[in-house]
Amino acid sequence: MEVLTDWNLWGGYRTNFIERKDYLDRMGKLLDQGQVLVITGIRRAGKSALSYLLVKKLVDAGQLKQADSLFINFEDPRLPVSMQP
Repeated sequence: MEVLTDWNLWGGYRTNFIERKDYLDRMGKLLDQGQVLVITGIRRAGKSALSYLLVKKLVDAGQLKQADSLFINFEDPRLPVSMQP
């Protein structure tokens, strides 16, 4: 649980990601239309940052409860070996 707490909004995880307003607006519109949202891209392109910013935006807007969000960093060495890829 400590590992999850460290990576989630409800656990106090904060960072200074650069907000990508255009991407966030486009993703928000897709979600408003009930579309499935899949973020793809090359390694280290900012997919996780966009996901985090989208969830934070939804929480700040009252569209999502913090407690209903979950991020898992499978590369965190503190995770049990059975959970790591």
